[in-house]
Amino acid sequence: VTPGNHDAYRSFVFQQRFGRANYTCSLGGARFTSVDSSNAGLSATGWRLYDEALEAGRQDTHIVFSHI
Repeated sequence: VTPGNHDAYRSFVFQQRFGRANYTCSLGGARFTSVDSSNAGLSATGWRLYDEALEAGRQDTHIVFSHI
């Protein structure tokens, strides 16, 4: 789950229900990265997570998702 622009103004509610908006995990040989772009861009934390996740998952199938 990744937040959309309608969820951003209630980010504390989103985080209570779903956890962090920026995260990465592995499942079944694939790496998944969720990047919070709900404010029409990426924060410094989002860019850092994105770069680190792509580097760490270089050898894996990698699926990146965000709200557009």
